[in-house]
Amino acid sequence: MTLPAAAAACLLAAGCSTEPQGDQAIPATLPSQPPGDDTGNHADAATFTASLMPKDRPTLGVEQIITTVHGDEPYTYLVINAKGTPASEKINELITHYMAWKDRGTKPVMVGVFNAEGKRVGSAVTG
Repeated sequence: MTLPAAAAACLLAAGCSTEPQGDQAIPATLPSQPPGDDTGNHADAATFTASLMPKDRPTLGVEQIITTVHGDEPYTYLVINAKGTPASEKINELITHYMAWKDRGTKPVMVGVFNAEGKRVGSAVTG
């Protein structure tokens, strides 16, 4: 890992939390997704998950990537296939990989990770 990548990972890990922060809180449960976005969300998630599949390292599978805007701030919700609460290191790693993914659309200010039951299991403030 390069020095800039390591620094970025540390910054993201420091910003990760399982609780909402400040006025711009990621919801505790998954909000309804925008109408008509389902197909794109699943396709983006499959592409992103495939990009994370080195054969020697397990990763959390992402079922949906929902992007939305609250006020002027872009948010991203990563919906994973795991039930319950995965280890925080895995959630932090997932957010770090998402922020480094060259094919993501916008740079979100806040990222929320939701488990298969729709409960938020992690979040990061990135902007």
